Formats: sequence, structure tokens, C-alpha cells
Amino acid sequence: MSHTTTAEPYSAGTPAGRPLAAVYVCTGELESTALMAVTATEYARDVLGWDTVTDVRDRNRGHLLTERDGWQRLLGLIQERQVTAVITRTRAMVAADETAFEELRRELAALGATLEYVPPRRAVA
Repeated sequence: MSHTTTAEPYSAGTPAGRPLAAVYVCTGELESTALMAVTATEYARDVLGWDTVTDVRDRNRGHLLTERDGWQRLLGLIQERQVTAVITRTRAMVAADETAFEELRRELAALGATLEYVPPRRAVA
């Protein structure tokens, strides 16, 4: 299944209706974390038209998503409506496969947030 982005209008976010996005990066490779965050931020801005308001970083990729401190903080930001969209550098940072990613996307949609990741073809600078 290929990765697609939604083109639906957003009612929450900035005054222009653009989502308030958080960049989420989880990797054990500290040196590459900043580059991954930049790649996701640029994709969110340039391709999706999202305004990024924060980035959240976890280093414990071996833990379940629900056990990660950064992910828990991100969920709090969504519940407080400070964030209405999440962009991650790779799907694998939040889900084992496309099916799990789509389930997580539905869970976040129920909270009022959109979830996307940078497609592999865009990941190479």
C-alpha cells in the first residue's frame, strides 16, 4: 500500500486553518535525530503546508509507543489542542507496518489530530 496524504480542509490550527504540527522523532542514534527532525519539518511545511510548533524526541525506540515519554507528552499536547497534526520522519518510528500506522492514524483522528510520515522517496536529501 502506498503512502498518501489527505487533502481535506482543516478546521483547527492556525487562523488560516493550517494544522499546528508537532514533529515526532524516535531513534537511538543521537547524531541523526536533528537531521531527521529537519527533514520532517521541511516536509510538513513545504509539502503538507503545516506550521510546526514543536518537536518531540524519544531515544527509546525499543519501547512500545505507549511507554515512550515523548509520545505521552505529544498525546497531552493533542488533548490540549496545542497540536492538531503529527509528522514523523519514518512510519517505523510509530508503527511496525502500514496496518498499525493506519490504526494509529485513526486513533489520533479520534482525538482531533492528523498523522503523516515523510515518504521514503522524500527522505533522501
